[in-house]
Parts: sequence; structure tokens; C-alpha cells
Amino acid sequence: VRDFYREELKRLGEFLVRLGGTSPSKDHLAHVMLEYEQKRKRPGIPPGIGIDRLLPLALVGGELLGEDRAIFDLVEAAGGQIVLDATDFGDRGRPGPFDPHRLALDPLGELVHAYFATIPHAFRRPNTQLYRYLQKELADRKVCGVIFRKYPWCDLWNAELPRMRTCIDIPFLELDTRSGGSDQARMAYRIRAFLEVLH
Repeated sequence: VRDFYREELKRLGEFLVRLGGTSPSKDHLAHVMLEYEQKRKRPGIPPGIGIDRLLPLALVGGELLGEDRAIFDLVEAAGGQIVLDATDFGDRGRPGPFDPHRLALDPLGELVHAYFATIPHAFRRPNTQLYRYLQKELADRKVCGVIFRKYPWCDLWNAELPRMRTCIDIPFLELDTRSGGSDQARMAYRIRAFLEVLH
């Protein structure tokens, strides 16, 4: 499957070249990969910010719609802080760091490795990588509660919730929106109630 993924990347590259793009040299590809790896890095959470003053929480689930970004503000207004964004486009969706030795030898191979092998997701079978990732990150960031973000139509994450509750031994808030984020008052109430329980 990894070989097929690599071939698809090459096929995409060839298509873009036919449209007028240029094929990068190995050195140029490696340079661009390192440049974007630096841009992906975020500053860490200041020590104690989610422990002494605000309750450290994790947000877990699939992709967030634009309106769902309000969850971060609602959590802070209730006295918490999302220290782990484990949604598809958050911390969990970022590729792993590039290995300098492999990058120098085969930049495309390292690109394949970073995106294919290091991003944990519920759709993988087996998806034990997702649980190893969550258990490590939740412990490292001293998370005391998980907001499990799901959509009523997303069977993949809905199906994952029962197993996740048994594998992760901290309180969960199951949070869904019925209309793409327009029911913020209901979400705010449920988040406040969850943080009161955690306190």
C-alpha cells in the first residue's frame, strides 16, 4: 500500500509538470520539505497554563467546520484550555518530523513515510497507532478531560467512541452540533457543565 501511495504521488507530480510545473531536484524537494516542517511547528503551551489556571483538555475527532472553531473560545470562557487539538486538521493531523539521513538519500521516500506512516487516524486498520498517540499525548500534556467532537452523520467517529472510552481512562464529553455550529448556546452549556464536573 505504501508503494501504491508513492506511485500516486509521482503520478500527481507528473500531471502537474504536464500542466506547466517543473520537476524539483532531490535537493530542492528536501529544502522545501524542511522549510514547511519549520512552518508547521507551533510554540509549546507555556508551563502550567493548563494546570494551575485553566483545566487542560483535549479535543478529539474528525475535521472541524469553520463555525466549530468557537469550541476553543467556549472552553476558555468556561475555565479550560485545549492543550491537545487531536482533530483531523489539528496536532494529530500533522506529519511526523523528517529524518535528516533518510531525507538526504530519498526525499520522496521520506515524504511518503511522514504522511503515510506517521499520521494516526480512526480509519486505519488496525488503528492502534491512534490509541498509542492519544495515550502518550494525553499523559504528556496532563489532560484531565476529553471533548469528543463528532457529527451525527459521521459513522466512523461515532463507531470509535465506545472503544475510545474503554482505552482512555479520563472523563469524556460527547459533543455534536446539529446545524454546523449554529447551536453555540447548547454547546456552551454542555462545556460549562463538563468543566464544573472536572473541577
